[in-house]
Order: sequence, then C-alpha cells, then structure tokens
Amino acid sequence: MGLLLRDMRHAWRLLRRQPAFTGVAILTLALGIGTTTAVFTVVNGVLLRPLPYRDPGRLVMLFYGHQGRVSPWLSPLNVRDYVGPSDAFAGASGVAPITVNMTGLGDPERLQGARVSWNYFTLLGVPMALGRAFAEGDAQGDGNQVVLADGLWRRRFGGRPDVVNSTTTLDGHHVTIVGVAPAALRFPAAAEFWQPLIFNPRDFAPAARGAQWVQVLARLKDTVSPGQATTALQTVAERLATEFPQTEKDATLLATPLYERIVREIRPTLVTLFGSVALVLLIACANVANLLLARGQARGREVAVRAALGASRRQLIAQLLTESLVLGMLGGAAGAGVAFVLVRAVVLLGPASIPRLPDLSVDMHVLAFGLAMTLVTSVACGLTPALAVSGRFAHRFFALSNRGAAGATGRGARRVLIISELAGTAMLLVGAGLLIRSYVQLQHVEPGFEPDGITTFSLSLPAARYADPASPRAFVSALLSRLKTEPGVESAAVAMGLPFTSDLNAITGFRHEGQAEPESASMPTASMRIVSPEYFQLMQIPIRDGRPFDRRDTTTSVEVVLINERAAQRFFSGQNPVGQQIRVAAELARGARSGPKTIVGVVGDIKYRGLDEDTPAEIYLPYEQHPVDAFTVAVRASADRSASIPTLRHDVAELDPLLPIANLKRLAALVDASLAERRFTMLVLLTCAAIAVALSVIGVYSVLAYLVAQRRREIGLRMAIGASPSDVVWLFVREGAVLTLVGLGTGLVGALAASRWISALLFGVTPADTATLTSVVCALAGAAAYATYVPARRAAGVDPSDALKVE
Repeated sequence: MGLLLRDMRHAWRLLRRQPAFTGVAILTLALGIGTTTAVFTVVNGVLLRPLPYRDPGRLVMLFYGHQGRVSPWLSPLNVRDYVGPSDAFAGASGVAPITVNMTGLGDPERLQGARVSWNYFTLLGVPMALGRAFAEGDAQGDGNQVVLADGLWRRRFGGRPDVVNSTTTLDGHHVTIVGVAPAALRFPAAAEFWQPLIFNPRDFAPAARGAQWVQVLARLKDTVSPGQATTALQTVAERLATEFPQTEKDATLLATPLYERIVREIRPTLVTLFGSVALVLLIACANVANLLLARGQARGREVAVRAALGASRRQLIAQLLTESLVLGMLGGAAGAGVAFVLVRAVVLLGPASIPRLPDLSVDMHVLAFGLAMTLVTSVACGLTPALAVSGRFAHRFFALSNRGAAGATGRGARRVLIISELAGTAMLLVGAGLLIRSYVQLQHVEPGFEPDGITTFSLSLPAARYADPASPRAFVSALLSRLKTEPGVESAAVAMGLPFTSDLNAITGFRHEGQAEPESASMPTASMRIVSPEYFQLMQIPIRDGRPFDRRDTTTSVEVVLINERAAQRFFSGQNPVGQQIRVAAELARGARSGPKTIVGVVGDIKYRGLDEDTPAEIYLPYEQHPVDAFTVAVRASADRSASIPTLRHDVAELDPLLPIANLKRLAALVDASLAERRFTMLVLLTCAAIAVALSVIGVYSVLAYLVAQRRREIGLRMAIGASPSDVVWLFVREGAVLTLVGLGTGLVGALAASRWISALLFGVTPADTATLTSVVCALAGAAAYATYVPARRAAGVDPSDALKVE
C-alpha cells in the first residue's frame, strides 16, 4: 500500500507539470464515463431495477384476443370464466381505468384513476403509506371508498396525515378516503386514485361477453411460470370454445410478465442508446491511450534510466498504470458531475413515453457501475502504453529518442487505436444519420388533417348531474354555440376519439345488415369515433364519397354512420359502401340507438396515435345519436390568433361551474409530441456521434503531429537530398488516408452487422441506406483529411538545416 501511495503521489506531480495534457485527458474521460454512466442510470432505473412490489417477477397481465390479435382488455365474463377455474394463479385483480371530476377542494379537477378488485394492494404486496387498503367488505357495498396516490395526496391535500377517514367528492358522490398509497406505486401509470371495482348483474349477462373493458393483473403460484400459466389458460379456452363458440372459438390468452408489459416498447431504444455511449467510452479510452502512448515514448530517456538502474518491467508497468489510474480517477470524478447533470436533464426533458422516468436515482448499482467504469477505463487507457514503453528493449528508448525515430511497437499501437476510433465513429454516424433520415421522413408524413390553429381540451360529465341521456346533448349544443361566437373562433366540435389525444380508442365489432351474426373470431372490427357534425370541416378531413353528418341526423332520424377509406377498402372491396347498412356491436353512450346504421359517406384516412403507425379501419357515429358523457372539445381559431384559454375556461364555467377542463393543449403540439421519443433518441445518438467525431479528429491529428515531431530529422534528411514540400505532405497524407480508409471500412461493416439493433427505430429507410452511408463516408473522410493535412503542412515547413543540426 505504501508503494502504491508513493506511485500515486509521483503520478500526481507528473500530471501537474503537464496541465494541457492532463486537462485534455480528463475532459475526454469525463465525457466518456459521464455519458455512459448517465445512460446506464436510465437503463438501470427502467430496465434493470425490479418493480417496487413483492416478488415482482411473479406478477403477470393477461392478454385476450382472436386470430393473433390480442389486447389487455377482457370482459367481466372472461375474467370469471378464465381466471376463476385456473389453478395457475395465487390471486388476481381486475383493473378498470376511469376518469372522474374532483370537486369541493379548490378548483374542480379532472383526475385519472382506476377501479380495482378489493385484493389489488395485497396482490401487489405494497403496504399503505397511511390508512388501510381495501377490505373484502368494500367490494360488497356501494364502492364509495378511495385510496389516494402519493402525488394527489400531496398536491390536493397538502400531504396532511389526518386525511384518512375524511371525505371528498368524485363525480358528485361523497367518498371516504381510507388510505394513501406509497409513492412507488404507479400502476396503472396515470392513476391518481383507486376505488373498489364492483360488477353488476348486467356485466355477466350473455350479451355482455363481448364488452371488454377490464384488465387483469395476476400473481403466479410459486411453481408456475408464465408459459405454464398461458398453457393453463389455453386449456380453459378450449373448453369454453365448445360452450360459447359464438365468442370464444379460437380465443387466444397470454400471461405476460408485468415488467415485460411496461418496458417492452422502450427497450430497443435504451439498448441502442447504451450501445452508442459505450462506443463513445471506447473511443475516449482509445484517445487517452494514444495520448499516454505518445507521452510515454516521449519519456523514453526516463524509462531507459529507470531500467538501467535496475527497475524491473513489472515495476515500470506498475508506475505507468498508476499514472493512468490517477488520471482515470480524476476523469471519473469529473464524469460523475457530467452524469448527474445529464440524468437531471433526462428526467426534466425526456419523453413521457419512457416508463418510470420520474423515479430515476443513483443507487448502489449505478455507483458500482461508475466505479467499475473508472477502473476499466484506467486500465484500458494505460495498459497498451505501459506494455509498449516498458518492453524488453526499454533501454533502446534512450537511443531512439536521440535519433528521432519512433518505435515500431508504439507506432503500430497508435495506428490500431486510431483505426478503432474511426470505426466506432463511423458506426455512430451511421446510426445518427439513419435516425435523422427517419425523423425527416416522419415529418413529411401527412396526418390526414390540419392540426395548426386547433386547441383541444377534455370534459367528463358526471352521471350524478347528467343522468338524463338528453342532458349531455343539451350541454354540448350550448357549449358549441358559445364557443362559435367567441372572437377569432372559426369552428368548434366535440369528439370521442380525437387523434393524438389521450381519448379512449374504442374498438367495436360490426356486421352487415341482413347477414347472420358471425362468430367473434371472424367478426370484422374497427376503431369507433363519435363526433359532432362540425368535426370534419374543423379538422379538414376530406369527404371522399357521400356526405358528412349534418343537422338532419337527429335522435329520431335514420341511424347513420361514416367509415374511412381503409374500412371501405377492407370490408367493401369492389363495392360502393354508401347506402349499405351495418350493425355495430359496442354501445358507449346511455340511451344510444342500436338499430341498423346506414353508411352515408366515406372520409379520408387519418393517423391516430403516431405518424409512423398504420391507419386503422374507422367507424364514425354522430354525437346526436350517441351522446357519450366523456369527450374532447376542439376549437379552431383564425390564422392570425389562437383560441383564448381563459375564454374557453369561462365558457365551460358559465354552463357548469363544477366541471373542470383537462388536457388543454394545441393539437399541433400533440402531433409534435408523438415524435418526442424518436427526437430524443436521435439527439442523444447525434450528440454521441459529434463527440466521437471530435475525439477522432483530435486522435488523427495528435498521431500525425507526433509522427512529424518524431521524424523531424528524417524529414530534414529527405528534403536535403531533394524531396519537395509536396512530397513530404503526401508522405503524411498517405499515412492518414490509409488509417481513415481502414477505419471507415471497419466501421461500415460494423454498422451493417449491428443494424438489427437499430432497425426497429427506423422509418422509411433501411439500415443499408445508400444516402446515409455515402454522407458518413464523405463527412468522416473530410474531417480526417483536415486533421491529416494540418500536421502534413507543418512537416513540409521543416527547415532541413535546423533538423540536421543535432545528431
């Protein structure tokens, strides 16, 4: 230990004598270690850290569907018939997301929550922060109990500990707060409260088997795997298919781990980002190793003297590695600061689609990773220079340094390091280029409507105050009339299923009128939207055939429906759908009419959730005939002004002062937000590529500058015997060109080999996109050429008489 401390003090004194070298090396390592540690913090928090529940690996979600299409939604009858008889589960809970209006404390507020089975919190194994969880008796009563999420408790109730057993008002009903959940509980992700899930007899009627609105969270028995649970569910499905062939024939059920359900969509992005920053770290290590190698060979006299005085190779390597360790520790400390800043930035600016993002923190795994990165980079940066400088012929360094020759071992090592840097940089540039091309392609995708100038907000009419099916119609009519009279407002409409919002994406089966009711497995399905007549003009969605909804479509007129082009192509191929009749299975509104509906028009296709998604088949129903109590209001303002947010709030409050508005946003901003995850990935990868290019250019420049300095006498001799300055320039440009070509070729091969990791993130381009590969070759070759030419020109300016004075 004493020898190590002595070597470290000696290393520190040497580094202090060369502040420029030390600063560049520390900055390089800080960027590499900091970015890698920051992304590992995200990967650890999202992908590696266990869910904050008891034995989370045994929690699964059930998926149900037909013909290979599955979703997490089941009907109450499905829950009873599939989960009840199965012996694969130690327990299960239904989960049904809901939206309510909270009143009585300050301004009205719209909240998202969930109705859950009474054993939900016990199933997850999470103790309450305050109060109690639901009891079995809560599911037998009126369901007027509520457990608050930690965020709602702090925001709305000031974090008061006496909130338990107090009452609040949800949708006009007084409910008792029985507990406060721990901050770590975030399932469902947007839930701010939980209430007991109570089924009524209508939910178990035979006709309700197709009404799928409940999710199922289950805990596997200790001896059962997810695969075995899926097999057990399929056994039940085969039995039910014989009893209920109309709905359960060819049914598919899957038991998917809850963790997999949460992270499966973000995993490819995070794995790609971690691989990218790992490349940056390797490039940084190669750069610092190059600097250490050049510095070590410049210390040839010192090494030779130490060897001549009896220092063994082991002692020489230990001293040089200690210097690298001190440098690595300094770089690691600076990298920790970089990582902290980057993690804070990701939490604040990262896309909302990254799950568990607010919970990111530095834990023991992150600290261990950061320490490991510091040690690994220290050894990686110092080992090659130490072996090269302290080789068997270390005593020759004195003579070599006097003659200005560069050791072959050191020169070869530097070339390998530069080629590695260029190859890694090429891979990062290819990845960044492909993501940029994908992003540009997405920005040119037409959503099928015009989002600019539209302001949207959500409303939910509580059943306690809007019990009559006619009351939602009256409210919507009055609200739209008010909004249309506001200055600058061109039109206003309501919709259940507005694109790019958090609206419910309802899916319904339907059949052609006059045909026998098909089995559920073969029944055609389409996304269902409910809109007011002004919707298509406001959104500027074209009418391809027939007519839009208008004032003729009332509660007493013929039932009508519109379909989009995709539905017309899929279900009415070779026919004119206008005038034909269909029957829709789902009913989302109280008092909605359920007779045959005449198709009166075909509208253009629109993107619904993302610009990179396929357009689904869609059915549009008129709001007047299907008055749902939860919807989104869209207001289009004139080009020279936007809808006044205070005005919108005032118009709603004038009609119902207890009705909160939520999700008040510009539709154009929502469309742009759908690209947030892609934009985030692109910017991170582009930043990594920019850092890598800078490090590679510095690496190429430093190597060739060092070669010029080492071969100064050789250059002078060449020029003395007749070589021209252009000959000298070509000598070093050729050296750099060879390194660049080999590095580029290796990097392009590596990029193509790693294409399967990034292909899932691409849109409209292939991993072998010619334009991207050509751009990368030109950009990196140009940067390397510049880094090569500058020291080459310096070599051409060597004065032969000065270079040959000392021999």
